[in-house]
Amino acid sequence: MGATGAGKSTFINYLVGKEVAKVGKTLSSCTASLQDIYVDADQYSRLNKGRIVFLDTPGFDNSFGDGDIDILTKIVEWLESSYKDKKVVLGGVVYLHDISSNHSIATAQRNLEMFQYLCGQEALGRVIIGTTKWRRIDEKTGDANYKELQEVHWKTLTAKGARVRRFNDSTESAWSFIDVLNTNVKYRKNRPGTQKEAVVDNKALIYLSRKLRKYLCFP
Repeated sequence: MGATGAGKSTFINYLVGKEVAKVGKTLSSCTASLQDIYVDADQYSRLNKGRIVFLDTPGFDNSFGDGDIDILTKIVEWLESSYKDKKVVLGGVVYLHDISSNHSIATAQRNLEMFQYLCGQEALGRVIIGTTKWRRIDEKTGDANYKELQEVHWKTLTAKGARVRRFNDSTESAWSFIDVLNTNVKYRKNRPGTQKEAVVDNKALIYLSRKLRKYLCFP
């Protein structure tokens, strides 16, 4: 997930090792709909069994007219249709942010807070905020931006479990994100938990909250 131009498709392409998601070259959104990419155990030694499904989503503040709630609705509908009656664990969310851009900071904070609002505070423990586009900015400025994001803009999010990592445009860097989420999945399978009810007052948000919590709750 992330704002338009944050590098979501590029991140997935590095994960898979080839171009499977179309990468935009302009400020307009390139991904108009959800795109699922499957990685089976026999393709990568990192997987012991089963498969991992990566979901490339349209950018928040995208140019196709979909609002943030519309995109979240699409994600919920995809989860419902793809995994009905199947044993699936939603490992977590990778939210990407362009470290060289200041305009998407508010977008990132707003949508991560919405994610927490819908899914509950415990859901932030399954969120990794990845900073991208480090090659577009000098090291000193990038480090300063990174520190400000952690200590100011995302402080409340990280205090509740969200983690911030740098994406260094490599397959190994991309998989390091997934390794962390996969570890969380294994941990969650070994502990009990309950699905909490939504604490929202909008009918559309209540629906989204219940559905998202269904997939984010402890198995």
